[in-house]
Amino acid sequence: MPSLKITKEIAEKIGVQQINTDCNLAKVSIVDDGIAKEAGIALRMFRALSRSGIHMETINTSRIRISCLIKLAQLDKAAKALQSVEY
Repeated sequence: MPSLKITKEIAEKIGVQQINTDCNLAKVSIVDDGIAKEAGIALRMFRALSRSGIHMETINTSRIRISCLIKLAQLDKAAKALQSVEY
C-alpha cells in the first residue's frame, strides 16, 4: 500500500505517534459543479444511504463533491441506493 508508506514517512517527519488504518472502507461520492448551489442534495444522498441501512463513517464535502466513507461490504448496496436518487 504505497499511500500508507508515504503517510508513515510524513507522519514520522512531523512527529505523529500513531496512524490508524482500516482497509475495509470504501468511499462513495456524488460530484457536480451545481452541488453548492442546489439545496437538499446532501440530504437526499444521506437519506438514500440511511434507508438502505448504510452507516456513514465520515462525511466530507467540497464545492463540487459530497463523499462518505462506508464499510466496503456495503459498497454495491450504496451504489444502487445512490443511483436511484434524483439529484
